[in-house]
Amino acid sequence: MIIRNAVEAGRKSENAFVAVDSLGDEYGWCRVEPHMNEQQTPERPLEIKISAGGRDDAQLSLLAAAMARAMVIARERPDVRARVYAEVPPGDDALMERLTELGFADDDALLRMRRRVVGGPITVPLPEGCAPVGDRLDDPTERRFFLERQEKLFHRDDAAAWLDELRGRPGFRRLLLTARSGLAGELICWMEPETREGVVGLVYTVPDWRRRGVASYLMEAARQYFDQCRLPAAYLPKLRFAKDRPLEDSLLEAVADVRWRQAPAVHLAATAGYRRGETLLRLPGIDL
Repeated sequence: MIIRNAVEAGRKSENAFVAVDSLGDEYGWCRVEPHMNEQQTPERPLEIKISAGGRDDAQLSLLAAAMARAMVIARERPDVRARVYAEVPPGDDALMERLTELGFADDDALLRMRRRVVGGPITVPLPEGCAPVGDRLDDPTERRFFLERQEKLFHRDDAAAWLDELRGRPGFRRLLLTARSGLAGELICWMEPETREGVVGLVYTVPDWRRRGVASYLMEAARQYFDQCRLPAAYLPKLRFAKDRPLEDSLLEAVADVRWRQAPAVHLAATAGYRRGETLLRLPGIDL
């Protein structure tokens, strides 16, 4: 078996490999995907995801090739702390075992955190100097500033198309806290059209306003907004109840999908009343 660079768009790709036999028949593939994630993982801003597929007997070799390439990428950025990771679906013990052989630690996961949706006023104090505002990003200037933040902070290349798609969903709303200096924080929410569940899709706090209760207030504002819309549940970012379940029989739960290593996100969800539920995806990795 031979591991070689894959050919994409007519030329070899440094970040993709295939396993072939002496006749050129492919056994499997692997890919290396680096990206900067300063906002969500500031302690390890360079995240390098590796993935592989194909025959089981080729997967370990392909993962090793991907890991070697990931380490080269990390060495090219000596000023940035890096983490190599892989996505492992629940129950895929074979893949987890192969990654363990390569030194990966099972120390991160995408978790679903849950809480009940209840009515009532906002229980978090309004941060001093802030005023709550709600809009649909109809104003061209506000839309431009919002898209600039998405592109710069979250590296969202398709920000305009992403926003247009969200604004077409029922109940789309942006909840803001503003101050004399400008924006303090914002939250994007909408309704899931098929199930009428509430969705919190994004929460952002301006650095100068962090640790002052901005995000917690916005989470409470979203909870109140969903309750006022008489929704059975709220969640981050996606949850679907069975379509044949009557809304009045729902458990009135909210769920938050967060990465375990992203301590601020986990703390925010816990502060808002969410508790750890099931593991949706294991994210084992190696800190370089």
